[in-house]
Amino acid sequence: MKSTLRNIAFTLALGTVLPGIAVGCGDGSDAAVQDVTQAEGRFELFKGEDGQHYFQLIAANGEQLLRSEGYVAVAGANNGIESVKTNAVIAEHFKVLEAQNGEYYFNLIAGNYQIIATSETYVTKAGAEQGVETVKRVAPEAVNAQAGGSGPKFESFEGADGQTYFRLRAGNGEIVLQSEGYASPSGADGGIESVKNHGTEPANFEILEAQNGQHYFTVVASNNETIGRGELYVSKYNAERGAETVRRIIRELTDVAAGDDAIQTAVEAVVTGADYTSEADYP
Repeated sequence: MKSTLRNIAFTLALGTVLPGIAVGCGDGSDAAVQDVTQAEGRFELFKGEDGQHYFQLIAANGEQLLRSEGYVAVAGANNGIESVKTNAVIAEHFKVLEAQNGEYYFNLIAGNYQIIATSETYVTKAGAEQGVETVKRVAPEAVNAQAGGSGPKFESFEGADGQTYFRLRAGNGEIVLQSEGYASPSGADGGIESVKNHGTEPANFEILEAQNGQHYFTVVASNNETIGRGELYVSKYNAERGAETVRRIIRELTDVAAGDDAIQTAVEAVVTGADYTSEADYP
């Protein structure tokens, strides 16, 4: 379902660019690596801030493998999950693509060539191809679950490569940021602190172009190293909104107030995207 953003009054800009995200109790961090006991992966359902319904495919070790586009109703999202299960066994329905910065990702498409779900980005093409193989193995038997909504928090998990990763969940359970791999849990903890330190300022975010009009963002440290990656969005405007959502969550978790540059960035995002038509805010 397409939704058109138009005629947004400037006086409402700050109120409409970022819907509120519930903040849970505690320090918002889960320092211990998750002890995942599930034998299979799971499809997590959640409701986006745009009111649409989404699913994300999570491997048994906690790694996010796929994210869907938006659906008006839960029934549509459930149908999307069944479509993933059906199409994930067809090798030709995976399309590995190169992003602007040389990283790779893949789309899962249906028989009508519509994108059903998109992966995260990978540093190498081989990594993306391995992600495809994981989805082919995990998706058909994955169970359905509701994404946790206990408040925004960082979570750590061990990847299939033995490295430790972290991700940031929003209050609705949506995964909005994921790290690169670290050799140890303490390294991942350091990465979380780096994201907290750098993730409140717009200057530390880069918006990058993929293919098919898709965009994503990265968080970079002062040494220009990438410390976190967002998901693939259907448009640059939506990626900018996603980046501002991450900044807002981190400010809430760290009690840092928004600076003038962050407010200006939010206003510009509304003005830039006011007449943009997209299929979903959080694909």
